[in-house]
Formats: sequence, structure tokens, C-alpha cells
Amino acid sequence: MEPMVPEDREGKLQTFGLQIIRSSALSNADEKRLNDIDGRGFLSERGLSDFCEFMLQTALDQIEFMQQLLDVDTLQKRILGSPHRKESAKELPSGSGLVLRDVFLRGELNRGKVVRIMRVSARTAQSVIARLLKEGLIISSTPKGPVKIGFSSEAAGHYFPNLFPAGSD
Repeated sequence: MEPMVPEDREGKLQTFGLQIIRSSALSNADEKRLNDIDGRGFLSERGLSDFCEFMLQTALDQIEFMQQLLDVDTLQKRILGSPHRKESAKELPSGSGLVLRDVFLRGELNRGKVVRIMRVSARTAQSVIARLLKEGLIISSTPKGPVKIGFSSEAAGHYFPNLFPAGSD
């Protein structure tokens, strides 16, 4: 009896094939050694080597795939492009893009530094932060704590168009 190969959904056949290949490579790693030059222990060194090579190739393939999806090289440009469009349409306060850029590059930004970045009063900086928080473009764990980049569902399409194609312009 032949094993059932699921073909009803896209990608299932490829996943099933990868599982068979991985299972085969793993079982070959557990084979008894073939001869005196196939390692020192009880198990095959060649099988283990083949399995390690398969797993590393799979990892590299996944890294390349994610690099294409995330397109990190142009991520900063995309993160800055979205607020600039909204600033032009008066949907976000002027200077919001500067704040987002610094939050993105630094990973975290103290609220007090927004005044220096934007070169505005503390009150204006607070209103910009409040607006960015409301839009989900930045997040904070506490009301007065540092802010981090936010990935709202609307912004995710602009930041990662290959992952969320509906959000790209």
C-alpha cells in the first residue's frame, strides 16, 4: 500500500516531501557504520555528516527565504515612507517620521529625547508621541517609559510588503 500524499492544499506536497527527506537523512545518520573507514564508533560518520549537511542546507535555504520576505535592506526606507505620506496628508503630526526613524535605529527611545530629535517643546513632543502610540506605530510598556517600534496591522503591510502584500502601495 502506497502512503497517501496530501495534494489538496498548496504547499502540503512540498512539506510532505521535505519530511520524508529529513526523516531519511536522520535515519541514515543512525545507520551502523559501513566499514572500518566510516568513523570510529558504532554509528556511521558519513550518515551523520550527510544529515548535518542536509540540515545546514535547509537552514541556509530558510534564511534566504526570510531575507527575501523581509527585505531588510530597504526596511528603513519603508518605515520612513509611511509616516511621510501620512504627514503630507495631515494624518500625523510633522516630524513623526524622525521619531520613528530614531526608534527603529536605536530599538528603544526615551521620551525625553524626542524633544531634541524634533527640536520642539516638551508639550509638542508629548502630543506627537501620544499620536504615534494611538496609531500603533510605537509602543510602550508604561505611560512614561521608553518607546519601541510598533507593528500595527496597518503598518505591517507597508513595512513588510512581501509578507503582507495587501498593505503595499
